[in-house]
Parts: sequence; structure tokens; C-alpha cells
Amino acid sequence: RAPVPAVVVKLEPPRRARGYMVEAVGADHISEFIESWEDLHGRALESNVFLDPAFAIAACQHLPAVRRPIFVLVHEERGPQQRGRLVGLTPITLPKRNFSDSIARGFEHKFAALGMPLYDHHQGAHALEMTLEWLAEERPDIAGLLLSDLPKGGPVFSLLRRHATRLGRTLAVFDERERAVLIGGKAGEAFGPQGGKLKEARRLRRRMEQLGAVTYRSLRAPADIRQGAELFMALEDSGWKGARGTSLLADPSVTTFARAMTRLMARKGKISIESLEIDGKPVAMGLVLESNNRAYFWKLAYDEAFARYSPGVQLTLELSRRLSAREDVALVDSCARPGHAMIERLWPQRMSLADVFIPVGRSSAPSFETATRREQARRALRSVAKKAFLAATGRRA
Repeated sequence: RAPVPAVVVKLEPPRRARGYMVEAVGADHISEFIESWEDLHGRALESNVFLDPAFAIAACQHLPAVRRPIFVLVHEERGPQQRGRLVGLTPITLPKRNFSDSIARGFEHKFAALGMPLYDHHQGAHALEMTLEWLAEERPDIAGLLLSDLPKGGPVFSLLRRHATRLGRTLAVFDERERAVLIGGKAGEAFGPQGGKLKEARRLRRRMEQLGAVTYRSLRAPADIRQGAELFMALEDSGWKGARGTSLLADPSVTTFARAMTRLMARKGKISIESLEIDGKPVAMGLVLESNNRAYFWKLAYDEAFARYSPGVQLTLELSRRLSAREDVALVDSCARPGHAMIERLWPQRMSLADVFIPVGRSSAPSFETATRREQARRALRSVAKKAFLAATGRRA
């Protein structure tokens, strides 16, 4: 597949308003701001590992996309035309001008499980306001900004709701759902199967141990991550994802993204590769990302030749024990789809998520309502088409 050219957007000079400077930077230039981006990521109102520069830049550079995002940056103004601290970073894809779509969307791709922008812990309200004002001035045809996969109990969702209230508006909320999480640290909880299912898990573990020495490794060193990533991708590709063409190795651009991202995250100590092995051969592997006090169970793969022993469940149980015992990890996000049978059976807690549409200003009232109805209709049609496809192919959701 031919690479999609980046959208080259770099506004000079940045716009100035009320002590802040706002500019839009294309994906081809965003690495120039990596130091201030890293700093903002460490003090963000709400942590989002998928907007860690190591993850996001690799995604922008290598993942196939219809359009690359622009990054709307909000800096404190240190002096005339002098950028101070970065207090807001919002990756956005814009619709074509003179097109029926009037929605700006947060940068989305299938490998990100959260979509919160990065706003400074103390100046988030100003950063959001400046971002929406820039959007309204730059693109008067835009009715609002749609952000996907926001935790409803999180501070970014609350910030958006307060801002909409100040405008005299309400948020449009789409596709409310839940996914499994694991509470760790001092507030750690019970996890794992109960009753007869617990006995079955233990029985399968004993049967697995009859095949050879069962060991568990957690790889963290950059050299180990490099090797472990290749083992993981090969293991994933050997199973149903490889057969279906959805594995990390199925698309060269996705493979390059995975290699770049895992190596960059390893240099920062923000990734581990978990491996359950029999006589040194991996039968299940997991990729875990970390950001501040949260961990993200991003991917899982297993050797289908050992499926009768539930190696994915066995790895998840051991990983759960290790993560829930760490006082520096307050929460583990499963990154799984709602209703995922395996993880929801093991992790009892849920995190509520939603896609949130916020108007860019008071004057967008009529177009915002129209855009909301169109988005609802688009999602309804997509849901019908998906059900028809699953029925025709015999696949599960």
C-alpha cells in the first residue's frame, strides 16, 4: 500500500490570545516539539499512553490513514512571539472544505484505546478554550470537535462538560460502553475466576506443567523488547489473526509502526513484554504499556496448538497477580472491546467510556444539532452494516 502523504500545516506566527499562543503543526513537524510534548505528558490532567510521543509519532509516521492529523498546540506566552510551557496538545483530523461533514475529529486509529487530548493539570480549561477558539476561527464551517474513547469518570470528560455548560450547551455523547479494568496498588482487588471455573483454571495449569517446565518472563530491557516484539508478532501471526489478515505482521506499515513504537517505548521504560513459556518456548505473550501510575494490557497472543490449556488465561492470571501487587500501578486498563469474554470473567471492575462531541462555540448551535443528528445516523448505518457483515461471514463481533 502506498504511503499517504502527511498534511503539511505549520502556522507562522502562532496566534496570540490572552497570554497564550496557539498554532497547528502537521505530523511532519511535530517532532520539533517533542521535548515540550514529553513535559506536558508528565503533568497532563489525565494520562493517555497513546499520546505518549513514542507511541503517537510512530503511529503518525507509519500507520496507513486517509489523512494525517494536525496537532493544535497551546503554549503559554513567555514574551512577544516566545513560546512558554506547552499546556495543550490536541491531534485532530479535519474534513475537506466545502464537504458535507462539519465535524473535526480527534486522531483515531485502531491501535489506540483512549482518545483524551493532553491538557495541563492546572491550565486545562484555558487550553481547551484556546483550542476550540482556534478551530472556530480557522474553520468556520466546523460545528464541533468529536473525541473518541473518553473515560466518563475522568477529568477530561468533566472538563468538556463544564466548558459546554459555560457555553450554555450540552455535550452530545455517543456509544456509551464499558470495558474491564483491574484495580492495583493499595486498593487492589480480588480477580480471577471463581468456584468451578477457578478449579478448572488450576487443573489446566497442572496439565500444562506435565508438558514441561512452565516459566514466566517479564521483558523490559530495550534489547529484550526488540527480540520479544519479534517473537510476539510471529506468535500472533501464526494464529487466527494471521489467517484473517489482522495481525501486526499482515501489513508492512503496521509492522514498522509496531517495531518503532516498542523500541521507543522501551528506551523510556514504558513497555514490558510478558511471556508464558514451556521449556523456553512462548505459548502466550502479552504487550503491556505504562504511563504514570497506569498500565495498559494492550495486546495478547497465544499458540493455538496449546489452546486446550487456555494459555492466554494462564498468562493473564499471572500478569494480574504481578500488576495488582505493584503500589505504583493504580489501575490496569484491559484495552479490550466491551463484552470480551475472557478478560471480563477475570477482571470484575469496569470503566465507562463514551465518544463526546463538543460545540466549538455558542454560534454553532444550529449546525451542531444538525451535525449531531448526522453522526447518530452514520453510526446507526455502520452498526447495521457491521451486523450484516458478521452474519454473512459467520464471525463474532
